[in-house]
Amino acid sequence: METTSLPCSAVHTTSSAPHFCNPAPNPAAVVDLAAVTPAADRLRAGRRDMGRRCTWVNRQVRRAKLRRFAINTALGRKTVTLPLGTFGAWFNPVYADDARVEFAVEAEALGYPTAWFGLGRRATADLDLFERILDATTSLIVATAIVNMWTNDASTIARSYQRIAARHAGRFVLGIGFGHPESIAAYKDPYDTMVDYLDRLDSEGVPAEHRVLGALGPRALRLTRKRAAGTHPYLVVPEHTRRAREILGAAPLLAPEHTVVVSNDAAHARALGREFVNDPYLGRRNYVNNLLRHGFTPDDVANRGSDRLIDALVLHGTPDTIADGLSAHLHAGANHVGIQVLAPAGQDPMLGLRALAPVLF
Repeated sequence: METTSLPCSAVHTTSSAPHFCNPAPNPAAVVDLAAVTPAADRLRAGRRDMGRRCTWVNRQVRRAKLRRFAINTALGRKTVTLPLGTFGAWFNPVYADDARVEFAVEAEALGYPTAWFGLGRRATADLDLFERILDATTSLIVATAIVNMWTNDASTIARSYQRIAARHAGRFVLGIGFGHPESIAAYKDPYDTMVDYLDRLDSEGVPAEHRVLGALGPRALRLTRKRAAGTHPYLVVPEHTRRAREILGAAPLLAPEHTVVVSNDAAHARALGREFVNDPYLGRRNYVNNLLRHGFTPDDVANRGSDRLIDALVLHGTPDTIADGLSAHLHAGANHVGIQVLAPAGQDPMLGLRALAPVLF
């Protein structure tokens, strides 16, 4: 027979009573590992089988919802929210298109019902990347996050949307937004430009029920309530979600993005998070102003961001801890949260998404 002992770092307790890392073994309590291993293997195998069954059932339910949503849209029936599920994956444009197609395939297999794909300033009016992703998956909802209205012609986007929607009914969500004034030379009044852009999408037959706006401020959120299925705000905290729900009312979709680092090493996680938040977002006045409206101070947004700011914008910890932090958006009124996993240079986000999936689904 053999016994095992745990290192101090592996011992966790919620009790205030002291605990010991390697107590002397009690002969009466010594476990024969050779005897219990087969039973443990059977238990693990049963759990894996149950997980596969649950994933299959969830996929069938999701497909049924997509079919119902597509039928309702075709018949002109108003749908309350897009069937995105509670949590989705969010993929940054720093990764190549081929890699992101592969990420999407694995994310769907892990149980993520929706995947968001960041675009930045990219001119992508043909939307070919999204057609590739939809072709490579079976039930995954695929969303643009976001199409920049300054660099993508509305009429061309509308034609591309129609082409994709005809082949993948109910699975494509068109996210559009303003972008950043600092990054667009031709930036002018964003509100009037967005209204004109939406008017052109309407005239080209893009249904409001299949589009979301990247809205942060109150005026853009009120426009969302009138002209889209909902909003996909980026780099926000639950306090913004709470305020956005008050402005939107009960019906529209509210699907914030939130960034995470799946690590218990706070120093490592903050270093990744600070690099990500500081450049470019703390140099973008729309994001800074939004943070100042929702509980942060000028000191928080100065000098590459305070620990308080970084910890709020980039959650870190165990998968359970991160899931609790993401759920704060749901408690504040969100329907769905898009999860962006930060990874060290040379790594991809799938390791973190794999770790989170068993906790989220």
